[in-house]
Amino acid sequence: MAATNYTGFQITSWGSSGDATHQLVSTGVLPEANFTLDNPADSPEYFPQSSSGPYSVLAGMASWTFQYQGQLKTPSLGIEAGSSTVVFANGSVFNLDQWNLNITVEALEVTDASATNGYKLFIPGGFRWSGTWGGFLDSSTNLADSGATQGSLPASATFRYGAQAAHTLAGSVNAGYSLAVAAGQPNRYTGTFVGSGDLTGGSIASGVVLSAAFAIPSTETIVASGIGQVLSGSAFPNSIGINWAASNFTSVSVAGQGTGILNKTS
Repeated sequence: MAATNYTGFQITSWGSSGDATHQLVSTGVLPEANFTLDNPADSPEYFPQSSSGPYSVLAGMASWTFQYQGQLKTPSLGIEAGSSTVVFANGSVFNLDQWNLNITVEALEVTDASATNGYKLFIPGGFRWSGTWGGFLDSSTNLADSGATQGSLPASATFRYGAQAAHTLAGSVNAGYSLAVAAGQPNRYTGTFVGSGDLTGGSIASGVVLSAAFAIPSTETIVASGIGQVLSGSAFPNSIGINWAASNFTSVSVAGQGTGILNKTS
């Protein structure tokens, strides 16, 4: 496998206004992206009839991916009262001081006879969401006994990442927690969660990362500019990471899967 790396490219457009892809590229200011072209990604071999023993290989089909990091276009601490919480079904309520949400989208290969340009074809499949959290037990609640339930517990999670009420993601999760006790320090809880069902949010607004309900993303044209070169092609996000911590900016990391040809122009 031979990989060609294109580093330091700035994504100038991805999708159209209102699309999830457009909202992702609208974080920060022209996020700097790295593209990786696997060319060829595989090399099928064959045994020539005229050969005296050795196999020969054919050039395989190429594929490409990319990744970038950015911040919300409108910086915000997102620490409005009661804005980020994990509320367990057993009654325990936690106010969060940090959380990390990861959304992964399956990349399904659909390469067929229409792939005449030597590039593999992909479509987005289902998605999953999970992550980690940390925070403090709400002063108005007590830590409830989980009873006979062991391991992860059902809960509802709300994640606020911006200044507006619309800058919120929420859903049902299975979550677990552990307690860290240190002398002279408040008791702090940390845990992990796995989403169950829909990941919902607010309406589309300036700086919003995701729309009202995250759905399987569409494949959109992406354009990125580097020194003396422009890359373009069709792609969809297959990994979205959102990281928030009190007294810090929300950051976003995105990985994308290209489908079909990666065009390169000077």
